[in-house]
Amino acid sequence: MFEVGSENIREFADAIGERPNIHESGRLRAPTTFAIVAAMPAIREAISRCDVDIDFANVVHRSQQFTFARPIVAGDVLTTDAEITGIETVGEKTIFAAVIHIRDAGGADVCTAKSTIVATTPAEARVA
Repeated sequence: MFEVGSENIREFADAIGERPNIHESGRLRAPTTFAIVAAMPAIREAISRCDVDIDFANVVHRSQQFTFARPIVAGDVLTTDAEITGIETVGEKTIFAAVIHIRDAGGADVCTAKSTIVATTPAEARVA
């Protein structure tokens, strides 16, 4: 469960050089890419089920795609689940493709995200 706070939205917007907007509901609307903040715990959990040793301090996003049913706004309580749809090792890097479903507290779809994540892995932990 991820509770979206106004301060979370402001900090994220500031970090990416955007100004948050007010949604028609009167609540602060998160920038589009804020969805990855809610999604990351589910992505980490899904990757941990792959039995691949990675250092999350050395993870970067190669690509992200978001399809929204509605915007994320302050006050949302979101749940996420992620599925790893592909794993590839290239040299010292392991590349994970994931699909993440983000839903509100009532179970309604908010966003579906597709993310490709690149991580540095120790030699003994690489996938063939």
